[in-house]
Amino acid sequence: MMERAAGGAAERGWDTGGFGRFLARHRTLLAVAVLIIGFLALVFSSGPPLWAIILVAVLVIIVDALIFFFARLSQLAEKARTEVIDPSA
Repeated sequence: MMERAAGGAAERGWDTGGFGRFLARHRTLLAVAVLIIGFLALVFSSGPPLWAIILVAVLVIIVDALIFFFARLSQLAEKARTEVIDPSA
């Protein structure tokens, strides 16, 4: 689903510039960092209530999805810029 959304955004001319290229290069590291930060937030809170655990989990998922979306959007925009259009097609 995110792949299709990023593809549609790239077709409309969205480009994230240097920020997107940074995300694309460091996507795995950033995703792991977000996961670790979420884990540490739960570990260092003394007995978090259920709503806090759910909130942290949802925030980690949303941030990871945004990282993937903007990184993929940047990759698709770069690919679109470098592809040669075949006039015979």
